[in-house]
Amino acid sequence: MSGRAARARRGTARAEEPPVDLGRERRHGRIAGILGIVGVLATVAALLVSARGSASGASGTSSEDRARRLTDFHADVGAQALGLGLRVLGLVATIALALFLARAVIDRGGRDGAALRALGIAGPLALVAVLVVGFLAMRDVADVYAAGAPSPDRAKRLMDDDGLLRAVGVAEIAAHLLFGVWLALLSLRAMSVGLLTRVLGYWGIAAGVAGVLLPLGDTLFMGWLASVALLAYGWWPGGVPLAWTSGRAVPWDVPLESGAAAR
Repeated sequence: MSGRAARARRGTARAEEPPVDLGRERRHGRIAGILGIVGVLATVAALLVSARGSASGASGTSSEDRARRLTDFHADVGAQALGLGLRVLGLVATIALALFLARAVIDRGGRDGAALRALGIAGPLALVAVLVVGFLAMRDVADVYAAGAPSPDRAKRLMDDDGLLRAVGVAEIAAHLLFGVWLALLSLRAMSVGLLTRVLGYWGIAAGVAGVLLPLGDTLFMGWLASVALLAYGWWPGGVPLAWTSGRAVPWDVPLESGAAAR
């Protein structure tokens, strides 16, 4: 009897152990959280640097706006290059947080683990590729424009006739679509196992959809990324969701008050 009782106790203890190494996950989470914040700060800095490198701030599609954009780009290509570098840094840092959260979802039995990992790499890298190629194409057109007589009609013609710029425009739509699918799917799966609150889950889904259709998508994503970075680091107002501390999936029909303690 004593042997059977000991084996039963050992079996019960094993059953109560979390299926993931929580200590290891917390260490990785802190690194991923810091990188996520770095991604947010780098992206904000990129926007500020790029804006300073554009004297006119022209962003429309008229001939006059295009002429001003080409003039600004050529006049301060260094600031545009720095802005590009910061934007790339922000996206690369996002990959680290994406892979960490995907791993946490997989460890808790979440669905679409392979897709989350693949999209978490492909989505940000697709945007990186579009940004780099778009910068190179814009630089070449701006150099050609600066070498001749300034004219709004000439600026429009140069940009419309450049095949690489046109290709970048199409690729940008595809890249944002891929990124949006990743963001929405990750938010949905992380929410389904209890890693993200409902607010963050629906926020990420909304940001993924808006990123394809509306300019507001980038702002929504930055807010989501900052929030998830803090959550991955181990801090959240009122304590992190129970799925983080239990190491198991905890659907949101389970009350959080009993276990939503900060790590």
